[in-house]
This record gives sequence, structure tokens and C-alpha cells, in this order.
Amino acid sequence: MAALHEAGFSVARLLLRDHGGTAQLNEELFNAARIDEVVDACNWLAEHYASDGCGLMGYSLGGNFVLRLAAHPEISPRFRSALAVCPVLDPAASVIALDRGWIGYRRYFVGRWRKAFDAKHQAFPERYDSAIVHRLSLVATVTDYFVSRYTPFRDADEYYSHYTLRREFFRRMRMPVRILSTEDDPVLPAEHARALLGPGGDAEVVTLVSHGGHCGFIQDFRLTSPLEDYAVGYFEQHC
Repeated sequence: MAALHEAGFSVARLLLRDHGGTAQLNEELFNAARIDEVVDACNWLAEHYASDGCGLMGYSLGGNFVLRLAAHPEISPRFRSALAVCPVLDPAASVIALDRGWIGYRRYFVGRWRKAFDAKHQAFPERYDSAIVHRLSLVATVTDYFVSRYTPFRDADEYYSHYTLRREFFRRMRMPVRILSTEDDPVLPAEHARALLGPGGDAEVVTLVSHGGHCGFIQDFRLTSPLEDYAVGYFEQHC
């Protein structure tokens, strides 16, 4: 984030597989169960660039990764805190909410799937057929196709189980964790996150705005957001 950089932090942005125009670099499709390689990458960054304490921050599915990193037994002790913005905690429930909710969100996420398959088809045409995905209109059906064809998992439920975060998961945190949410987030409403975490512990939920949607956090007509200042203050305190 620009605000963290302007505040004097060194910021590294980690691209997961297939993100940021990297589809041609690996034949396998990205899936959310791939946590070990993300741990390795973060530990390498901490070892080479973080002389003092550092933190983790992620949005949406990236927020889910951040929470799993914060609980991972092999994460570097140089990581002192984690900030997850509108993280996916229960992917099965989130997919249902997206498919049943506002059509704009569903179209956006289905569109992301289609672009991912288009990029893979262009890079590896013998293996990927993006035309099938363009005929699917629900997040659930695209995910079912992806899991059955391109992952080692039996079905979507088994796939989701690898990155679903239950209440007992938050007892394994190795650093302070904060979840930023909005009350009207269709992927993870704040009330659901608070009910999942329960009272006490190092993990807590903070609602910055009531009407921010998914990762929106817009607080006025000037499109200003409290997220940047909050992130700077959080990491100044913990790092």
C-alpha cells in the first residue's frame, strides 16, 4: 500500500501463482490450498529484507492466506503481526453468498475465473480449455469444474476444507491478528466473523465502516477510506 510506503515502511507485494500476469510461468493452476510455497516466499523475504520485525497484510483470499501464515508452525519469528482485510474464512459459505447475492459480485468473480482460464489456455493450449468456463455462470459451478479437472481433491468440499478457518484455528495464532470487516460484506459480514472468533485471544474483528461492501471501506463522497491510516497505525504499534 502506498500509505505504508509513505509512512516509511519497506513494502513487498507477494504475487500468488497465476496472479499479476504470471500464468505462463507455471503449468499448474493456482489453488488456495498451496500454503507451503507462500510460507517459503514470506520467510525468504523476512530473512533477506527485514532486519527488524515485520508484518503481514492481505485482502479477501489474500487475507485468508495471511491468517494461515500467522498460524503456520514454520513462519519466521520475524513476523510480529497480521492484518487481514475482509478475509475469506468459510469459502463454501462465501461461494453460496456470492451466487445468491448481488449479481455484480457474482459476475466479477466468475469473470476473474474466466480470465484465469483464458490466460492458462493461451500459455498451455493443449491442457486448458477456457471455452467450457465461459459457458458457466455461477462461482460454484466454475469451482466444481476447476476442482474436478485440475486439482488432486475429490470434490469442492474437500478443496474448501484446506482453507476453511474454524474457531479452533484461531487458538493456534503465533502473533497478534486483526480482521478488518464491514457490516455489509457479502463474502464475510462482520457479525459472522465476530461469532466465529468469539471473545478474547489475540485475534479480534474491527469494523471500520458499516457500508463498505467487500474490501470497499469508502467513508464519504470524496471516496476517502480509513483503511490506510488504520494499517499504518497498526503496524507502527506492532512492528
